[in-house]
Amino acid sequence: MTKNFIIIALVMSVLYACNSVKLPLAKFNASPLGYSQKVVGDSLVITLDNLLKCPVRIVLNDTLLNKRFESKGMVVLNPSEKKRVSVFLSEAKQYNSGANYMLGNAMSFPKETRLTLPFQKGKKYKVIQGHNGSFSHKDGLSKLALDFDLKTGDTICAAADGFVVGLVDKYKHHGKDSSWKNYANFITLYHPETGLFTEYIHLKEKGALVTIGDFVKAGQPIALCGMTGWTTMAHLHFVAYFRNTSWKSEPVNVNFIEGYKAEELKNGDVVKSNSL
Repeated sequence: MTKNFIIIALVMSVLYACNSVKLPLAKFNASPLGYSQKVVGDSLVITLDNLLKCPVRIVLNDTLLNKRFESKGMVVLNPSEKKRVSVFLSEAKQYNSGANYMLGNAMSFPKETRLTLPFQKGKKYKVIQGHNGSFSHKDGLSKLALDFDLKTGDTICAAADGFVVGLVDKYKHHGKDSSWKNYANFITLYHPETGLFTEYIHLKEKGALVTIGDFVKAGQPIALCGMTGWTTMAHLHFVAYFRNTSWKSEPVNVNFIEGYKAEELKNGDVVKSNSL
């Protein structure tokens, strides 16, 4: 009886520990933007520094100031560009400071959507969730995403030549509901030849093999798979998208150079990478 009680207590303590993991207190910045501001006379002088190797659209946090900001022409910084802009202030000079940004430049559609499978040459993996999947591929970018059953520590590779423009690999934990959606480790690559972005999500803690600004080749190892964010198992969540003419992130169907069409892949299909 005592032995059974100890076993039950141990099981309960493990279950309690698993269920007691709370959402992280800190959120990490994936893509750095140099930003500073100061009041000079009746104007707010803003210095912007795009530290990334892709275009970036700047949006001020203050709605009124942003209208004046964009009246000078929509402010899009080229890769690695630095710019100073003055915006007129009202007499009260009260405003919400700071800015947000959107990766990329608006385009009608990418020139090319062929990519290589995002794992090592010769490796085979099963698709565990395809387009419009019932668990988490219902809307937004995820509706055209693919989940591959990589295990923790398996190597993730770049799907095309490009630059690292987003990276977070400091999260440790995962959760089974959507409140964990924004707490997954990931890498974002920008592919200048097509205007596409690709994202690789659920990376292992400290699992990045590259840094912001690195240029990578198709098939190059960029990260280790993990189990972070909104998930119940280790896997790679992969999606490609572009910035459309309404400045929204729009996912795309991908044709893999290995001969697979992403929209045709279903749960249970096994795919093999032949990339160099």
